[in-house]
Amino acid sequence: MIICSKVAVCQSIFCIFAENHFFAEVMTGFRLSITIGWFLLGFISFAGTGNRDAYSLEEALLHPQEVEELYLSRKQLTVLPASIGQLINLRKLVLHSNQLTTLPDEIQLLTQLRELNLNENQFTVFPVILLRLSQLEKLEIGNNSLATLPTDIQQLAKLKYLDLHNNALNHFPKAILPLKNLEVLDLADNPIPQLPKNLGQLASLRALMLSNNGFTTFPHEILQLTELRELYLGSNQIRTLPDSLSKLSQLESLLLPHNLLTQFPTPILTLTTLRELYLTDNQLTSIPATIAQLTQLRALGLDTNSLSKLPDSLFQLPKLKLLYLYENPISPLQQQHIWGQCVHTQIEF
Repeated sequence: MIICSKVAVCQSIFCIFAENHFFAEVMTGFRLSITIGWFLLGFISFAGTGNRDAYSLEEALLHPQEVEELYLSRKQLTVLPASIGQLINLRKLVLHSNQLTTLPDEIQLLTQLRELNLNENQFTVFPVILLRLSQLEKLEIGNNSLATLPTDIQQLAKLKYLDLHNNALNHFPKAILPLKNLEVLDLADNPIPQLPKNLGQLASLRALMLSNNGFTTFPHEILQLTELRELYLGSNQIRTLPDSLSKLSQLESLLLPHNLLTQFPTPILTLTTLRELYLTDNQLTSIPATIAQLTQLRALGLDTNSLSKLPDSLFQLPKLKLLYLYENPISPLQQQHIWGQCVHTQIEF
């Protein structure tokens, strides 16, 4: 019964996210898809594990050596009790949305910890005790007030996922460059207008979030990340894309909403692996017929632009399932034409 109920909940959550995924991604800083992936992976992995997860420290301490996941979000915690150190087999600790400013030294006893969520607390200084957690793979410490990271953060050598969104970082934290295993990096909502020239050191990076960072031009340093699959650059002031964008030949998701594009950036057409493309809230007046080159495209966001019509070649994209056209000056007659052409596509006017 436990397994069935948890799998049912997991399926329900997935359906909810699937229905709203693309719109929510645009509206929340474009980190939802990755968060969903990690969340569902963890949820499924432990769907039938009985007492391995707990939702209060008191509950966890009843069987301290059995608990593997502990969820303490929104508990109004100002201090994490030292007794946390008794949970020696803990693999996931969620402390989201509390009032923590420090962590106890006993947290270093959690030698099996793989995931730690400290999002939305009150950290002004990175808790260096975390550097003792050598098995950590996922660290979320976004929505705090961090201005710097420790220079020896490279001690977290197994880190794959690092969320630093909405802090007070006014420059790229170069201390993370030696993290060779890093796959996901979220620096959105930090005033970081420039990237390091040696960004390519992060050779394993698959997803990079740089929304609302103050970029006025496309950061060319990104082109070193040839294994990148997802790139989020929304809410900046980018007007054009470089011809060398083709170097990102593995890119599957490109999100550029809320920028200053006046013409469709033709370098995008070289990204033949694209599955998602969002150009919401720019200043586009036309879409080229050559968009038909993006044969793998499944979702296309063109809402809140100045488009009055679309090329018929767009309707020939074989895998297009979602097309967003809100707030464009498309006439009723043109809408009917689009409806008739896009038989297998969900269209939102």
